[in-house]
Amino acid sequence: MIQVVDKPVLPLDITKFGKIKGMLIGGFLGCFLVIGILIIWKILRPLFLKEKTYKTLKAAHHQ
Repeated sequence: MIQVVDKPVLPLDITKFGKIKGMLIGGFLGCFLVIGILIIWKILRPLFLKEKTYKTLKAAHHQ
């Protein structure tokens, strides 16, 4: 048996962000995204450079 606990009142209210609030939230999210990408890049870049340098040295050694 299904019992209706609460019925929605139609039409439902549409909630919108204000322009300033939207820009602030977007700015903060954008900054966190950029900072996260830069941190990950800084951590992973030496790993890729070491692998590339190793392959270059190995290829030069075999010639």
